[in-house]
Amino acid sequence: MHWACLSKILWYIGGQPSTYIVFPYGTMTIMCRLPTPIFIALFAFITACGSAPTVESLDDLQTQVAAVVTPVETEAVALPTETPEPALTATATVVLELPSVTPLPPTQVPTIEQQQEAQVDLAPIADDQVAVENPDTAPEQSDLVVSANVITPATPTEPPTIVPTATTIVADVAPTEVPTVADAAPTETATVAVVAPPPTAEALPESIAGLIGGGNDDLFVGRWDEAQAKFQTAIDQATSDAEREVATYGLVQTSMYRRDYLGTIAQAEAFLQNYPGSGFQDEVTFLMADAHLAIEGYTKATLLFQEYLTLNGGVIDSYVYEHMALAQEALGNDEAAAAAKQQAIDAPRATGSLTLKQERADLLLSLGFAEQAIAIYNDIAASSSSVLTLSRMDLFRGRAYAQLGDDTKAIEFYQHAVDNYPQAYDTYSAMNALLGKGGTVDPVRKALIEYNAGQLSNSIATFQAFIDANPDYTDARPAYYLAQVYLDLGDVANYEAQMRRVIENYPNDPLYADAWVELGEFQEGIDYKLAIPTYLEYAAVSPSSSRVPEALSYAARLSERLDDLQVAAEIWGRIADQYPASDRASESAFQAGIVHFRQGDLPLAQARFSQAVGFAQASAEERARAHLWLGKVSNALGDGNGAQTSWNNAIATAPGNYYARRADELLRGEAPMLPINASFDFDEATQRPIAEAWLAQQLGIGNDGSLGDWRRTVGTDGRWQRAETLWNLQHRFEASAELRALRAAYQGEALLLYQLSLACRELGDYYCAIWSARNSLDALNLVDTFSAPDFFTHLRFGPYFKELVVPAAEKWEVDPVLLYALIRQESFFQTAARSSAAAQGLMQVIPPTGDYIAANIGWPNYQESDLTRPYINVEFGAWYFRQQMRTFDNNAYAALAAYNAGPGNSQRWYAISGNDPDLFVEVVRLSEPRRYIRRINEFYDIYSDVFGN
Repeated sequence: MHWACLSKILWYIGGQPSTYIVFPYGTMTIMCRLPTPIFIALFAFITACGSAPTVESLDDLQTQVAAVVTPVETEAVALPTETPEPALTATATVVLELPSVTPLPPTQVPTIEQQQEAQVDLAPIADDQVAVENPDTAPEQSDLVVSANVITPATPTEPPTIVPTATTIVADVAPTEVPTVADAAPTETATVAVVAPPPTAEALPESIAGLIGGGNDDLFVGRWDEAQAKFQTAIDQATSDAEREVATYGLVQTSMYRRDYLGTIAQAEAFLQNYPGSGFQDEVTFLMADAHLAIEGYTKATLLFQEYLTLNGGVIDSYVYEHMALAQEALGNDEAAAAAKQQAIDAPRATGSLTLKQERADLLLSLGFAEQAIAIYNDIAASSSSVLTLSRMDLFRGRAYAQLGDDTKAIEFYQHAVDNYPQAYDTYSAMNALLGKGGTVDPVRKALIEYNAGQLSNSIATFQAFIDANPDYTDARPAYYLAQVYLDLGDVANYEAQMRRVIENYPNDPLYADAWVELGEFQEGIDYKLAIPTYLEYAAVSPSSSRVPEALSYAARLSERLDDLQVAAEIWGRIADQYPASDRASESAFQAGIVHFRQGDLPLAQARFSQAVGFAQASAEERARAHLWLGKVSNALGDGNGAQTSWNNAIATAPGNYYARRADELLRGEAPMLPINASFDFDEATQRPIAEAWLAQQLGIGNDGSLGDWRRTVGTDGRWQRAETLWNLQHRFEASAELRALRAAYQGEALLLYQLSLACRELGDYYCAIWSARNSLDALNLVDTFSAPDFFTHLRFGPYFKELVVPAAEKWEVDPVLLYALIRQESFFQTAARSSAAAQGLMQVIPPTGDYIAANIGWPNYQESDLTRPYINVEFGAWYFRQQMRTFDNNAYAALAAYNAGPGNSQRWYAISGNDPDLFVEVVRLSEPRRYIRRINEFYDIYSDVFGN
């Protein structure tokens, strides 16, 4: 049997691999992972034909390969687990002769700098926007990634260099027909070369075009099986090579979406063999390189990335070189990795340069180029305001100077970190290095640094030794922070003892008030009844302390939870009466009114709501809320005219606000979020010209009918070209970072932002489309953004993912308008949205809930990663919300609270409020679900106005 035929047969053998084999064939090294029975049979065959070693692990695999193919570098294959794997892969092994590159493989976690960058929201929160946690990000830790240990090699003579590939860099350019906008990236120039749109295949017959278009639509929403079937059908029915080429490219994309890396490689190799010179050659090459990188085929990945630069250099070079550096680091080629990182830094990109600089400096330091590393660390420190980054740069500069033998400078940087950044983790290492070189550290600061670094036992010993040696110390910090350490260790008795020490001995210390409140908060977690006396005692012994109103509000809230409404009302009223200048005064008067309303004491409730309106420091929302409730009390007392007056006051006080909208519904006698007959179609052909004519009039510019032609303006901007390219190559996190930078650069430019909204909508980044449209209206300084033509509102509140949302709503009997409002609040239509609580996708389903839903609806072959596939996520979210609606008798507010904060919490609030939706909102005792309900209600009203018949 011919080896090539054998490899093709083995490619399709299924089963769980358990044994590796490696054997040479010509210029190739063939590597297999096979089920044991198949391996035994194959090994017998191989033995009869020649020899091949057996290996039982990746380490053994590399050793055996090196022995069989001595001069040739080999690649260990780590196969993915998401999808079934082919049993055999055969690739040509090559000797690396050129420097390398690095993109983020699809599964790689984004850098901290990228996460920070993603947190910036550019538009103000307004009537159609919600301050939600951005799902591309994680909490800020630093704007750099920490490298591991520093290695000290022999001193080299000069830093490594890397020869750039022969590609033309496309500079970022401002659009030519609008005012120039400076690029955010510091290395980019202020001119832009016009680049033609991506190549497209010749016009296809309608049936084939429909299949391919449908396959692409399926890929976008995560229907991979359907996409593959449509592409394959298109190939089978195609009557021309052009048709087959486009459909085959779709199969390559499908395999990569599945994270079927071996399948991607096979499909890509077949594509390049069958369609040499294709317009998709560069994209296929990149996807194949990414797949090799994901399975640790670093040498092959490097060569393919270099080939991609030859095919399509000058667009995403920075990201490609970053991928190449990743591959070279994995191969141990640190010099080539450092050089590739420099090329990545030099090429245009929106974000990530600080991370790349630090990584390059780390490599240079490990190679012995300490002076060059120090220069980079200095540059990073000068451009960062992050405490964590500044601490790290002090540590690394200290290490670099130590490597140079300059202990004086090393101690200077270690000391600087200790003196200025005790809260940063890296300062602990700097402190140890300082002490190791004979330096000294103040004991209290030393204990704080140990605490912040998680060295709790050491911190306790240091704090306690200091306290014992200094009984008359006048600073509360040692006892206060010692209490925090004990709390982290779960030592309740010692925690309380140290907090009591602060309270009893340091009444004039700034930490005194904190100790009272934190002690009460700690006791809340044990028993509400323990915390209330602590809060009240604090108010009694120190009535003028700054945090007393806060402590009393906690005591009132806990009394409510214990159903002691009389005490709760008294405490709420006490705050309003005794601390009228407090920022809690209006809220406290209002809460007293709610408690009286619950007790049925309407005159007292009316008095407290009136008091809440009168505080000068009350916000418009607080006053509107009090007016609404004055109206409800008047209505309950039979004063219809008074109710109407109060509700009209609410509308006038905060137009567009939730309470104004709700007051308007009460005037009409309507319940909130009543289902409507909605149609999610709109006549763009009519609306869009009207909107563009209006925009031209607002800007005082001509309108030849091409105002929305974004390809001539936004499309020529290097940031857009990078974003579009990265998006099509399935690197959407990086693409979104480029789009955020583009949106930031266009702030104040209404026309560019409008065009960017159109471009992002076409691309499929609906988050960018929504915010760009809103930013465009903000640039016009409109008081009421909904006064703009309807097309702008459709961009902001578009029927995105209609093909998923409407069928899911119908299938699970959920109001589609409510489903749209829910998705907009949860994710702003970001398919890869992920919260700090691991909620994922369009409807932010958490993994345990996903498991529960899959089991209940019998979803086949479910796995957690399915939550990022839009069609699955919407189906799951709609079903789960339907369950909550059924649980709470179709009470939308209670169902929303359950979706956000859990059914248990919602059940308690529902029991308190009965069937009064307004009371339900006010007895929700967690700020997030209360805000969540109000915002979704606002979105519901807007979607109803836009799409209601």
